[in-house]
Amino acid sequence: MTKGARIHGWRKIAASTWHAPSDPQIYADLDIDASAMLGYLEAVRRRTGVKLTVTHLVAKAVAHTFTLSPDLNGRLHRGRFVPRDRVSVFVSLGGCTDRGAVTVRDADTKSVVDIAREVQPTAVADTQRPLIQADRTGRLLNRLPPALLRVGLRAAACTATDLDLYLPTAERERHPFGSAMVITADMFGVERTYAPLSPYYQVPFMVLVGEVAMRPVAVEARIIARPMVTLTVTLDHRYVDGFHAARVISGIRQYCQHPQAFESPLGAAEAIVTARTTARTTTGTAGSTSAGSSVRLPTGTPAGAPTGGREPVSAAGGTPPSPST
Repeated sequence: MTKGARIHGWRKIAASTWHAPSDPQIYADLDIDASAMLGYLEAVRRRTGVKLTVTHLVAKAVAHTFTLSPDLNGRLHRGRFVPRDRVSVFVSLGGCTDRGAVTVRDADTKSVVDIAREVQPTAVADTQRPLIQADRTGRLLNRLPPALLRVGLRAAACTATDLDLYLPTAERERHPFGSAMVITADMFGVERTYAPLSPYYQVPFMVLVGEVAMRPVAVEARIIARPMVTLTVTLDHRYVDGFHAARVISGIRQYCQHPQAFESPLGAAEAIVTARTTARTTTGTAGSTSAGSSVRLPTGTPAGAPTGGREPVSAAGGTPPSPST
């Protein structure tokens, strides 16, 4: 057996500062051309009067991923994977209050308009209150010292998720954080940020939605300005391996690049025309980009670029993939 050498310098300091890795979280990000989403949102607003946002589309995209990987819709309990009986998406509009978040049940069977109506602040106030801070148990826990608070949080999570119980006296919903989580950060002017998965969530992944901003991207060997949005994904390696992570990322990207393919009752033809108009408008602003400014291309696949050896697909209204793929 080879005898090891003593460690010195920064290695000794680091070994004394941190423990061995025990965090199962994986981080990923997607840079998506938002032209198709913005065009579709505008078309739906004109047709229905419902104010859709990018966050609503991402919530529906997350629900779509569970049709590709239904084996992710579950929770870990005592060394076993327990499937959930429905697809639910926790949606937070940027605040940890009862008026800022809601868990949309059966999100995979609802249209994005139904999701938007359910997540409206006025609707949230009248429906479920999934956050611990929003119910009577939360108000009690807020008065507890940290040591007792830790015990209280674990007890609440165990009751609502592990034991799968609903306590009317405490206003605790079963599986309060759903199958996955979507949180918006655009109201804070943040384009890219990451969030940790709390042990209380019991979800395989969560998505943070950044602010839509004009960025230079490469399209057909040209650098032009396009509206881009960054989605950052935090995945739990206990649920997700490389195969599942690829399915999650692919499912979200697929929906966001072609929402009209999955929401056809809401006027796909009008959405495609509007998306193309949006793309042409944003392309026309490319000439205003300063030639001497620093350009950072996004890491995601830009619209019009080949993906996986396939023909280029325009996110602004090209031939959409089949929803079954």
